[in-house]
Amino acid sequence: MHCEHFSVIKDIIELLIAHQGRIIAVGTTSVRTLESLYWLGVKLFYNPLNYGSAVSLGQWEPYNLHSSLSVKDSMNAILAHLSKSKMSSLNSTTSIMIVPGYDFRMINGIITNFHQPKSTLLLLISAWVGFLPLRFDTPFCSLGLMSEKPLMNRIIFPGSE
Repeated sequence: MHCEHFSVIKDIIELLIAHQGRIIAVGTTSVRTLESLYWLGVKLFYNPLNYGSAVSLGQWEPYNLHSSLSVKDSMNAILAHLSKSKMSSLNSTTSIMIVPGYDFRMINGIITNFHQPKSTLLLLISAWVGFLPLRFDTPFCSLGLMSEKPLMNRIIFPGSE
């Protein structure tokens, strides 16, 4: 997966800790950023001394970390890192690859556009809706509604309400 750079200020991390409701990500970059935040916090929680000011997430790292750490503990680890490093924001990179079978930790929903067939971003959407064998020859473009019933229970398409 391509590497993306992101920056999240301390205030946002604090809001994520205090937030009691659902988190709906707008766009796949937001999904990757929020999910990466969780895993970066996991890395910092278990190895707080191994990172200087730069901490990043590799493509398959979440699948090797297998953490049951709470979101709150993960975000608190980021805050502790920022405080120790005297930084007001986390500037990081992620190459996270979200594929079917991924266990989402931060988000409760996604708003996104359609994506190109056979793209890694389409894999992310497939991970969200649950594994469905993809067909790329349907009128629904790249998503190819192989099984409308489970998909329509989680995604609302304009005009389908």
